[in-house]
Amino acid sequence: AYRSAYSDLPGEARAAQYMFWCTARHARSVRDEFAVAPLAMQQAGSLVTLGNRPLMVVTALQEAEEGWAALQDEVPKLSTNSSHWSLPTTTHSSLIEHKADAALASQAIREVVTAVRTSTPLVRH
Repeated sequence: AYRSAYSDLPGEARAAQYMFWCTARHARSVRDEFAVAPLAMQQAGSLVTLGNRPLMVVTALQEAEEGWAALQDEVPKLSTNSSHWSLPTTTHSSLIEHKADAALASQAIREVVTAVRTSTPLVRH
């Protein structure tokens, strides 16, 4: 089941992903991420504004928990220079594992980098 979940990755990348997920390093990384999650959530909750800093929110809606979309709709309000893409056929992991979805994620990153480099507002989608 695990290997089939990454069927869209090229064979070499799929094998590397599988091997990494089988390591103690990955297990420690997951443990550490969850250990600091409460503090991260507390810090995130205290954030009230990003001013006009470019903020791109990409929301993968397929398989999303109930209420997730509504919470994601609040995030762009942190910046006066934001854009929000809601992707109904995309999952969290497909944004890096599936070529077409990864292309969307890459496009979002490029748009933010361009906005920063050129001091121009993000295009609202």
